[in-house]
Amino acid sequence: MQAMETQIEELSKLQADRTQEQIRADAETARRIQDEDEARERLKKETEDKDHELAQKYNEEEKAAQPESTSAQASHSMKTRNKNKRKKIVSLLHQVEQSGIEEFQPDEQFEEPLDEEEEEYATRLNPRKKKAEQTKSYKPAEEYIKAIHLQMIKS
Repeated sequence: MQAMETQIEELSKLQADRTQEQIRADAETARRIQDEDEARERLKKETEDKDHELAQKYNEEEKAAQPESTSAQASHSMKTRNKNKRKKIVSLLHQVEQSGIEEFQPDEQFEEPLDEEEEEYATRLNPRKKKAEQTKSYKPAEEYIKAIHLQMIKS
């Protein structure tokens, strides 16, 4: 019996030693995982900080590269359009001064030609114009093709 008791004690000691070693190994693994997580978090934070610094630097460079602009700056097309209107007005005033007429009606040559979309929009808004265009007997080939195309689209 004593032999069995000594064997049981030895087995208990071996099992206790194994358990303690397993606990140490688990603790070491947990420490290593925690260190890796902390290193990953630190690296992530450093990367975010660097990205933020680069973004700020880029924004500052962009602001420095851009000229100071007014808040209500007209587009190029508006500038050109206004410039063309001023030229027309100056030429009309010059014609009026030369002719000596008080009232002057501008010729069609001063009207800006409408593009296809504006023309279609104008005909939809003005039924008289639409009717007048439909009653025209002579149409150049290009206008005739456009009219057919518009009819095909509508139907």
